[in-house]
Amino acid sequence: MSTLKANPEGIEKLNQALAGKTIARVEPCADGGSINFITTVPDATGDSTGMTPWDIDSYADWVVAMWFSKAVQGEPHFEKNPELRSLFIMTAGLGGELGEVLEKVKKHVRDGNLDRENLKKELGDVLYYLVRLMRYFGFQPSEVLAANVEKLESRRERGVLRGSGDNR
Repeated sequence: MSTLKANPEGIEKLNQALAGKTIARVEPCADGGSINFITTVPDATGDSTGMTPWDIDSYADWVVAMWFSKAVQGEPHFEKNPELRSLFIMTAGLGGELGEVLEKVKKHVRDGNLDRENLKKELGDVLYYLVRLMRYFGFQPSEVLAANVEKLESRRERGVLRGSGDNR
């Protein structure tokens, strides 16, 4: 399970937002100041009737195991450096999938139509490449989430959520 710091009102708001959805829930930890964010996914056969909870780090393990980028014969540059090929596919894949999300949101704003199921699939593709990129650089997704929460909470406490610059 991925653990993030949250107050009781935050846990309640998250659970209200997730109410009725079978893909996620939030549970308080024993320490009273943290939460576990639990996602549920279909099993390995794709069957969603016996869905099991996965945490974000277990999902990352699955993504790494699923990774399909291998050097192909006839690509002399990548045969010498298959990691470079994987890194390129991860980053280009992330950019491409983000572009697809942007396109769906643009059409929603422009035309007033939103295909939520397709948007969900594209967001899943973004998550896939993003998590793979995290693991490539040796991060657990839960680490990245915790660091981001810490950074944003610090900015909020100091009144500098808006603005620019990495170190505000």
